[in-house]
Amino acid sequence: MYIAVRNFNHVKHVKNPHFLGITSSVKSQYFDQLHGGVKMACSMLVVLVAVGIVFQFGSQTAMTAVLEASAFVKLPFQTINAYVNPSNDVSARQRRSPNHLPLLTSLELENSVSIAESFVAKMYTHEVNIADSGVKILPGTPAQGQLIDSQPSLVALQMNRDAMVAVKASKYIASKHCLRLRINDEECARQLSEIKLSPTSLGKKCPSGSNPAFCSGDLRFRSQDNACNHRSHPAWGMANTPYRRLLFPQYDDGLSTPRGSSRSHPLPSPRVISVGLTLDEDRPDRHSTLALMQWGQFVYNDVAHTVTSHMFNTGSTINCCTPEGLPVSPRHSHSACFPIEVPRKDPFYAKFGRTCMNYVRSVAAIRQDCTFGPVEQLNQATPVLDASMIYGTSDEVTATLRSFTAGKLLNNANFLPQSSTPETDCQVRDSPAGSVCYASGMSDFYRLNQATPVLDASMIYGTSDEVTATLRSFTAGKLLNNANFLPQSSTPETDCQVRDSPAGSVCYASGMSLKDTMAKSTIAKLKSLYKKVDDIDLIVGGIAEVAQDGAIVGPTFRCILAEQFIRTRAGDRFFYDNPGQPSSFTKPQLDEIRKVSLARVMCDNSDHISTMQKYVFLKPSTENKLLHCTSAQIPSINLDLWREEAGYLTVKPARS
Repeated sequence: MYIAVRNFNHVKHVKNPHFLGITSSVKSQYFDQLHGGVKMACSMLVVLVAVGIVFQFGSQTAMTAVLEASAFVKLPFQTINAYVNPSNDVSARQRRSPNHLPLLTSLELENSVSIAESFVAKMYTHEVNIADSGVKILPGTPAQGQLIDSQPSLVALQMNRDAMVAVKASKYIASKHCLRLRINDEECARQLSEIKLSPTSLGKKCPSGSNPAFCSGDLRFRSQDNACNHRSHPAWGMANTPYRRLLFPQYDDGLSTPRGSSRSHPLPSPRVISVGLTLDEDRPDRHSTLALMQWGQFVYNDVAHTVTSHMFNTGSTINCCTPEGLPVSPRHSHSACFPIEVPRKDPFYAKFGRTCMNYVRSVAAIRQDCTFGPVEQLNQATPVLDASMIYGTSDEVTATLRSFTAGKLLNNANFLPQSSTPETDCQVRDSPAGSVCYASGMSDFYRLNQATPVLDASMIYGTSDEVTATLRSFTAGKLLNNANFLPQSSTPETDCQVRDSPAGSVCYASGMSLKDTMAKSTIAKLKSLYKKVDDIDLIVGGIAEVAQDGAIVGPTFRCILAEQFIRTRAGDRFFYDNPGQPSSFTKPQLDEIRKVSLARVMCDNSDHISTMQKYVFLKPSTENKLLHCTSAQIPSINLDLWREEAGYLTVKPARS
C-alpha cells in the first residue's frame, strides 16, 4: 500500500502527457492473463486506494490519473467529471470531504425555506389557543413595565418572523445533513453561515435587500434611519438591523437554543446567580454622581434598543408566567418563552409563593451577510451617536415629533412630547431621573431654533446635528474616563439583565484562570454556582472582575467598551469631527463644540440651578468645586459661528 501511495504521488506530478499511455500496454501484457477473481480483487483494491488517496489529498487531477492508469476497472460512470459533478444544475460543484455539508442546490435551499415557512405558519393555531386561554401581559404588572421599555415596532415584528423562518430552515438542513455526516453543532452552524439566502425567497428580506438604490456622497445630513452612512454598504449602521458580534455565537444546538437548555448540562438560574453572587444592600459610590449612570443609560438608549418578541402570526404579547408567579402550562407556553426560575426558598419571593419571572426572548433578525446559520438579535435603534432617542429612527416617528414650522418640534419648550400611547410607549417611566437627559436634549434643540430664526424649517431641523455633536463630544471625551459599575449591588429588577445566553453570547472564560482578575471570595462564589469555569456567563464574569489601573470596570468590560466606542466613532461618516465631508464643521466650530461640557448643558437647560461642578460625573470636592453657571470654567457655545447673512449655515470641511 505504501508503494502504491508513493507511486501515486509520483504519477500526480508527472508533466509528460504520454506517460499515461503506458496503462494500455500494462493492461494487455499482464492483466488479461489474470484469473477473474484476482481481477476483481485487484480492481476493487485499485478503486479503494484511488478514492482513499484522493479524499486525503483532494486532487481531481490525481484521481483522473489513477483512474486512467487503471483503465481496466469498469466504473458506473463514464467520466471523472460525472463522478465529481453528479448534479447537472450546479455547474461549479466541488468535491466535499465527509465532514462538510454537501453543496446544496437552489431548489434544495428554497425547499428548506418553504418547509420552515409552513412550520411558522402552523404556529398560528397554537398562538390563538394561548390568546384564548387568557395568558397575556396584564396592565400594571412588572411584565408590562418590562414590555414598555422593549416595545417592538411593526417592522421589527415582521423581521422577527422572517428570522424565525431562516433559523427553522437552518435547523432543517442541519437535521438532514449534519447528523448524518457527524458534524458537531458548532461546526454545522459555522458551515451554514457560509450558505447564502439570496437564492431563496428570503434573500430579498435580508438587511441588504432594503438598501437604497443609490447613496450620494454629498449628503450633508444623515438620514433618519442612518441609511447610506456607508456609501458602499448602505445598510451598515441602519436601524432595524442585527447587532454585530465580536465572536461567533454559542447556542446549545449551534443555531438558536440558549446555552444551558440541555438537561445534560443545565446552567444555574439567573435568580440563583443574583442571590449567590451579589449583596442586597445600599453602597453609594464615593466619587461618582447619579448623572454618570443616567448619562450612560441615555447613551445606551441612543445606540441600542433590544425589543421583546411578540407572537409571530397574531402580534399579541407573550407571558411566560401566570399572574400568581407560576409557570404557565406547557400547552400555553410560547416558543419565545425563556422564564427565569425562582427557587422555592428564595429570600425575597418565597413569601409570595412566586417561582417564575417572566422573560421573553428578544426579537431576532436575519444575519447581516444574508446567510443561513445562527439566529441574530435585532437592534431597533441606529448604532451611532445621533440622538435618535430624541428625534426617532424613522420618518414616520419623526413626523409625529415635528411641527414643520420654523424647524420646531411640537413642543416649543424644554419638555418631552406627550405620548399618544403612554401605556406602551413611555421609555422614561422605568427611570424618571433619566428624563432630565432627554429634556436637556430637547431644550438644546429649542435654543438652536431661537438662535437661528432666519433658517428654513428643514435646514434648522437638519442642523440639529450641531446639538448632537456636543452630546457626542463629551460622551466620547468624558464619559469613558468616568465609567462606573457597582459589582456588589443588586435589585430584583437586575436579574433579567444577568443572563445573556438567550442571545447566544459566549461564555466568560474558556480555560483561563480567574485569579488574575477576581477576588478569591468571588471565585469561591462562582465555583459554588457553576460546575466549570467555561459555564460562566459573560456578563456575570465581567461584573465579578476587580477594576485595575485606575478604571472602575474590569479588564474584560474595559476592552469591550473601548472596542465599541472605537467602532462607533470610526464607523460613522457623520461623526462630528470627521474632516472632508459636506457635513464637516470648520475648525472654529469644532473648537466651540469641544468647549461644551455636561455642566454647561445642565446650567442652560435647568430651572433655578445657578451653580454646578465642572465635572458633573464626579461629586463636588475641593478639586471639583461648585462654580457659578456664568463662570468662564463652564464655557458656553457661540452659535454665531453657525449663522450666515444669507440664512444658511456656514459649513466648511474641517482642517483638523
